[in-house]
Amino acid sequence: MLAKFAAGQMPEQFESDSHRYHRNRGHWAVEYNLHWQLGVSFNEDQRRIRAGHGAENFSRLCRIALNLLKRDKSIKIGIKGKRLNAGWDHDYLLRLISR
Repeated sequence: MLAKFAAGQMPEQFESDSHRYHRNRGHWAVEYNLHWQLGVSFNEDQRRIRAGHGAENFSRLCRIALNLLKRDKSIKIGIKGKRLNAGWDHDYLLRLISR
């Protein structure tokens, strides 16, 4: 039986321990950075949303907002500052959403 693999994919039995280690470490670095950014910029750990799917829904909205804020290069301030600016300046908020 001949197996086909997509470009860049390697079956796990042929993957070296070193490659697996670096791949997993890179994945968790991205996860850690995302959760740290959400925790600092959006106070995610302080939320008290617990009913139904509210916590998951609000988390999705925060991730969308984080992506919009990271994509904006018009002003050079941090994510928290951009978030505050979007709350104060409706023109800036519309610019973020419409891009």
